[in-house]
Amino acid sequence: MTQDNSIDTKLRTILDNNELSITQSDQRYVKKSDILLHEKMFKKLKFLYLEQETRHMFLKEALDTENKFLSEDQSIFDKELESLQKIASQGKDELQHIKEELRAKIDTLTNHTDETYLLLQNFDNRSKNIKDLYLEFDDLESRIEEMLK
Repeated sequence: MTQDNSIDTKLRTILDNNELSITQSDQRYVKKSDILLHEKMFKKLKFLYLEQETRHMFLKEALDTENKFLSEDQSIFDKELESLQKIASQGKDELQHIKEELRAKIDTLTNHTDETYLLLQNFDNRSKNIKDLYLEFDDLESRIEEMLK
């Protein structure tokens, strides 16, 4: 406990005197192996940083170059897009015209179908009337024959 007390007292004196500098420390806390380990880590970090910066510069240059080519090719792309849009617009107009013609033909067919249905109903009614007349005629004929006998 005496060692803990001595550390506590040293910490209190450092805090009271605002002596937080490493150079004023009376003990060496860092070993040479720790320094070498930190040095290796810093070298790796430096290498990773340089690699990251190189990658960043390469990508930036690649994007700038692509943008230069893109701006030149953009007008060609815009013309092709405009041409395709014009073709699509013409296709839509033709399709709309064909749809209108198809609707007109469907309406005509519907009217013809309705007329045919009405004519068929009229024909059925007349044929029933004719059958009834034939039955009545047969009945009258049989009556006449009976009267003649």
